[in-house]
Amino acid sequence: PHYTSEQAYALRGYTAWDRTHYFEQGRAEVFDALLKSEATRMFATDPNAAAKIGFACSTIPEAEFEREREVVRNEIRAQSSAEGQFLPLLLQAIYPAGHPYARETGGNDDQIAHLTLKDACDFMAKYYTPDRAIVLIAGGVTFDDAVKGIEHYFSPIPKRVAAPRVPVPPLAPLQHVTKTVNLDVERSMVTISWALPPRNTPEGEAARFATGRVTSRLERAAHDYDFAYSVGATESIGGEFAPTFTIIIELKSIDKLEDALEFAKKAASQAYRG
Repeated sequence: PHYTSEQAYALRGYTAWDRTHYFEQGRAEVFDALLKSEATRMFATDPNAAAKIGFACSTIPEAEFEREREVVRNEIRAQSSAEGQFLPLLLQAIYPAGHPYARETGGNDDQIAHLTLKDACDFMAKYYTPDRAIVLIAGGVTFDDAVKGIEHYFSPIPKRVAAPRVPVPPLAPLQHVTKTVNLDVERSMVTISWALPPRNTPEGEAARFATGRVTSRLERAAHDYDFAYSVGATESIGGEFAPTFTIIIELKSIDKLEDALEFAKKAASQAYRG
């Protein structure tokens, strides 16, 4: 379809360890096209069904696939800086070799360089099934129009059995060890990581509340005692079933390391409060 600039919509996505999240934004006038683009991904997994409607993964031009593959490779190359080495090294320090979360989700340049359109289509055929999809709709459309659109584009998608997921072993409590890495970065940085319960458990929910308290306490301490430029935290390292909580502290100087560790220990010991 052709749209005016006011009606144009944006397509984006990202991949985490346990899911791929696609999201679109556009004016209500292009709501139909947004639903169609989402349904296309699952139609693309079944060439026989897709052929009846006109889409399939195989309709993607080879040249377009190769162009997008180079875009991804460029993004990976851009992360080859000293700062870009942080996450791979952290994952290797936290997770045992062979664990599904021990590697980055985007792959490396060599893997992407050898990826073919058929590889991508085969992956979609194995894993992009309706029973594993959640579709969320928000914005200036009525409930009835949303239901009508979903029924039109999604109900013809045939049911299929997806390939089994890779089992994710739980992460044992991390041993109290220190690892030092020399990188050509502007500021010294210390990270502290804890293993958390799976996020889909009551214990995991409680832990996520506690991690927020740790971060806020440490941020206040960094401001009051001036040992860090910044304090950050992330629960996005690792997936749902073996997550970790990691604090990232940019030190004022390496001499402030012991101060940072001591305040982090105090903040963690008080995480249960409240």
